[in-house]
Amino acid sequence: MKLVPGQGIFTLNVSYIARAPSNRQVDLDLRDCMASAIRRDGSKDILANAWLRKRAGADPNDDDMLNPYGILTNLIYESRTKTMQVKKMTLQRK
Repeated sequence: MKLVPGQGIFTLNVSYIARAPSNRQVDLDLRDCMASAIRRDGSKDILANAWLRKRAGADPNDDDMLNPYGILTNLIYESRTKTMQVKKMTLQRK
């Protein structure tokens, strides 16, 4: 769990090595990790992501994002409402 500077939110990254799990397994793991993160510090919103690293020792910057809920859809914890939910991100125009 890392604080995103200037955004006031945390990101939670779960990485899998070598083999991608099923979407159901990713969902279960993200929810479990999110519950732990909320217990640690639920004062800010948390955005959870899952990643696949092709092999142990590979560069983490080359990880592939897993999208168990679909593109631009993430598991999110909202500190204001104290709820965890799957939510589609919306891009806003300036």
